[in-house]
Amino acid sequence: MSIGKEWTPSELRYKLFRKKLCPRCRGRLKHHTVRTYMGRGFGTPQSAKISDMYLYVDWYYCEVCDQDYSISELATLDRKGNDG
Repeated sequence: MSIGKEWTPSELRYKLFRKKLCPRCRGRLKHHTVRTYMGRGFGTPQSAKISDMYLYVDWYYCEVCDQDYSISELATLDRKGNDG
């Protein structure tokens, strides 16, 4: 069983429509997902089955400057860059 993440409109817009470029060096970012164990519990209120629960988080990695960025960081940096 997995736990989904709710994205803000700016995060979803960035994930779907923006080029994934490093804010530091403008290199191409590689996508990877980090899975975190959250414990055991009920997956949904309708389910009577107890299962392992995981939280999946999207991350982007720049090989050039060796930095990891979350989707929320990238969306915030993108918004600041477009405002000014």
